[in-house]
Amino acid sequence: MKHALLALFLFSLSSSAFSQKVNSDTAFGKSADTLVIRESKFLNSNSEKIRYDSAFIWNDRRSLSEITAELPGVYIFRFNNFGRNTINFNGSPENQVGIFRDGIQINDVFFGGLDAASLSVNDIESIEEISAVSSFVYGVNSGAKSLNIVTKDKIQSKPFSQFRYSQDRFNSLFADVFFSLPFTKKYNLTMGITKHSVDGRYVNSQFDVWNGRSRFNVFFTKNLNLRADFYYNKIDRGLNEGLRLDSSTSALEDEDALVNNPYSNEEIEQLFFGATMTGRFFGKTSLTKLSINSSNSIRDYRNVIIDSSLVITGFTPSEKVHYISNSIQLSQEGYVRFSKVLNLKIFGLVTAYQNLYDRQVVYDKERVQLSFKADLNHKVFSLSVFGSNPLSDITIENLNKGVEVSAIPLNSKSTQLKIFAGINETTTPAYSYDPFTVRKSYIEAGLSFSYMRAISLKQTFYRSSPSYFEGTSSSYNNQTYNGLNTDLNVNAYNIFADITYGYSESLLFPEHNLIFDLSYRNFLFKKKLNLHSGFRGSYVRKRDRDLIYDQRKNEFASGEAASYDRDEFNLDFYVGARIGRANVNLTLANILNTFTYGAYLYPSDNRGGFVNSISRFTIVWDFID
Repeated sequence: MKHALLALFLFSLSSSAFSQKVNSDTAFGKSADTLVIRESKFLNSNSEKIRYDSAFIWNDRRSLSEITAELPGVYIFRFNNFGRNTINFNGSPENQVGIFRDGIQINDVFFGGLDAASLSVNDIESIEEISAVSSFVYGVNSGAKSLNIVTKDKIQSKPFSQFRYSQDRFNSLFADVFFSLPFTKKYNLTMGITKHSVDGRYVNSQFDVWNGRSRFNVFFTKNLNLRADFYYNKIDRGLNEGLRLDSSTSALEDEDALVNNPYSNEEIEQLFFGATMTGRFFGKTSLTKLSINSSNSIRDYRNVIIDSSLVITGFTPSEKVHYISNSIQLSQEGYVRFSKVLNLKIFGLVTAYQNLYDRQVVYDKERVQLSFKADLNHKVFSLSVFGSNPLSDITIENLNKGVEVSAIPLNSKSTQLKIFAGINETTTPAYSYDPFTVRKSYIEAGLSFSYMRAISLKQTFYRSSPSYFEGTSSSYNNQTYNGLNTDLNVNAYNIFADITYGYSESLLFPEHNLIFDLSYRNFLFKKKLNLHSGFRGSYVRKRDRDLIYDQRKNEFASGEAASYDRDEFNLDFYVGARIGRANVNLTLANILNTFTYGAYLYPSDNRGGFVNSISRFTIVWDFID
């Protein structure tokens, strides 16, 4: 492993011959290249975009789950720090949260959700959030939320590379190299490779991953772009099924605490190929996208039971699963301008999927789906209607429809107030072995307020209401629940506060979930040093029953009464500075030395305290010609 990390570092140094330019912040800015169609990677032009490389380059996030945990409405079920940590949104499980990469859905066919280890944090440029009401328009596992990970495309006339290195406890190492090489103004090649590994705090909690990626861009004209992508992931992790329950919390904190399964592990190998064409064939305001993608994955789950007394009843034997996903997507955006203050945006999407996987019996599922969205925009008012409908013969598919409205009653140079509301409905028709038609509705309303770029507040209330009609079913969880999400940002006198809060009545969400980052940011020494320093923390009030997770199926199996403290508080102190071409970060993790659990006795690996407080060192080094 040390030789591999050395090779990564030497590769990054080899590109330093191109290095001359110095930026005060991150090197990733908008290119002046007029041939690039920049909207090609987004799902929707009206969605919210969070710039990752400027917002998160200053701290030590090492996985997608750690990043998304700071988004309002998101809660991460952590199975050790580098387990297959699942993304939950507003009480909806991971198989209802659509994860996209550059507009292409990459949810696992077999699991429904996404393994966060399959994406390198150093490949992320920004994160696009789609409204929870209209998310189903863009994918098949996106009824609760859609998140689009926009990757780096350093399009410029000179070569560029970036090296990222992070070190943590328990021999946790992260190294990534990103490289961009322009052949001409029209042809560009980008490549990246990631090595991430950790020994783990407890028995059988080790983790090892390789990520490889490459992209070739062809910019024929400003109205026609082509892109070819290749991704490779190899993930190997121990699955200890969490700690064995002990009446003494102190015994669980010990690194020698007994785990439920010392022998099971999984090895996942993934290949992804994709080709995308983006064009403006019907005028400057139109956007046509055609993509063809194929994902091929093998998951080898091993459960070598040596001492059966250490394994609780219900653990399953080894299995090897091969799953494949092929898709073709064609979308068209249009724009009609009626006047200076009134316009109509139209979006249409046709997607054909072919999903195959074998698990005892060979299953295959094909789907053709049509989605549409129409946005009527006035100067202070917006109305959106949208829906999706399967065109295939399979009757199990969902029918979706929804509407959103927003108004801006106050809009001046310094102040803006916006109110919004929306509702959608998903209907699953009856089929042969479950003759009950299911209808589920989701309602959302709220407001956003901003003043002088010094303060912004977004408050969202929601209600999820599943219900049966045309019969009853005792096997379905007919829970209706309410919740709210708050996102507060304050910027005054170089003091920044970023706070998100989530509350939900859902059993799959904590009662309270608070994330905060309080920092001081300034340019010092004649702007030669850009300093960020502050406290980052969280408070979680968990349910009185915690969830047991089935590692073989990757799904929640049942609930158990929590035998430990339901209140979880964690506090980190970090210092980040950009000096020349490098961002350097030091983190004192868990400075209060609290002990926290994720899903049913999966403890967090990061321990702190006075002696063992220096947890993490991270450097991000840009090389630019």
